[in-house]
Amino acid sequence: MSSDRSSKRRRTTPPTATPLPTATPLPTATPLPTGGAVVHGFDLGALILPEEQGSTSFEDAVPESVAHFMRDAIKTHGMLIIRGQRPSEERARELVAFASQFAAPGALFDPVRAIQFEVDGGGQPGLPMVRALGTVKDSMLCRMGYEWHVDASDLTILYCETAPAAGAETLFANAIEMHEALSPEQQALAESLRVVYSARYSAGGPAWLDAECGLRMNATGTRLARPALRRKPTWELGASQPVPAAIDVHGRRALQLSPKNLDHFVGYEHEASQRIAHELLSAGLGAPVSVAPLDPDSLLPTRPTEFGPRVYAHQWEAGDLIVWDNGYFAHSTTPVEFYRGERKILQIMFSGERAGVAGGSGRLMNPGGGQGTAQGEEDARLAQALSGVRSGLPSTRDQAEEAQKT
Repeated sequence: MSSDRSSKRRRTTPPTATPLPTATPLPTATPLPTGGAVVHGFDLGALILPEEQGSTSFEDAVPESVAHFMRDAIKTHGMLIIRGQRPSEERARELVAFASQFAAPGALFDPVRAIQFEVDGGGQPGLPMVRALGTVKDSMLCRMGYEWHVDASDLTILYCETAPAAGAETLFANAIEMHEALSPEQQALAESLRVVYSARYSAGGPAWLDAECGLRMNATGTRLARPALRRKPTWELGASQPVPAAIDVHGRRALQLSPKNLDHFVGYEHEASQRIAHELLSAGLGAPVSVAPLDPDSLLPTRPTEFGPRVYAHQWEAGDLIVWDNGYFAHSTTPVEFYRGERKILQIMFSGERAGVAGGSGRLMNPGGGQGTAQGEEDARLAQALSGVRSGLPSTRDQAEEAQKT
């Protein structure tokens, strides 16, 4: 009898409850002194990718809580640095999935909202919005030296697959802090300026092609030192409508100038416009610790220029990922001559509707640079035809001395 009662008690014991799902842990963001933030606790390899290789739907790859965190963080900090990503055979697709958290659905596959590249121009097979940059095979290499600019997009992603032992830094400057660093008179001038950008002094873009065709910047990347010596066959002037030199970024003012393609300020000649842009950018960036001399033949820096504390120099390591708002941050390349080893970077330039940063004027600063269109095979063929041109570019010591004055 007692055993029957015991059996009944066992049968009426409630089953063990199924644990409730735990919330996805959120990343954290640690602000940097120069602006931007380092993000911890995010893994590209954990993204859930569509099973079909040709799928264009990546919006659900990240838990919504994490996507919301990233969108808020880019709006707050302007630039996010995420280190230590493990190698992955799906890295290009993972980057597209990550970028899709900031853009409108399908925007990464829309040439109007994300720049698309041909395979011969560094584009990745099946993912034309992803371009390879660097010294390795099938990557595009820009030998411009220093060149402060804004990309032709709302947002840019760079991911490092291969990093050199030294050199190859990407430089960043907070455009809001640059505006705040100007004197009251300079701020008033910047607010009054309207800029026309064009390909008048370039080869027609993109930047790597301009450099191969002889265009050079000064040793701080703030002023055109020499126009391109030749133009690509499909060159067009591509002049923009006048755009402000100072813009609103989330309720604060930011200085936004790209001197390589700066044709003129409304009411000023080209040379005066270049001088004013150089003065404003130099004041915003702060005095450099040292400025490199330019080689009299190549018009490239003979050693690295050392910038001051307002400039963040990112020394790349394999697995580094950076995403930034082009209205919030300007950036600059560094001279290839000082790379110490191979470098490969994957790049995406795209719109930022879901992050609330859409509508920046970056597209207007890069005429001929491929905004909203595929980079044609003609540019890739031209790159091959121009291989070796660098060493034979005509130059004079007068040009070098004049460029070094700025």
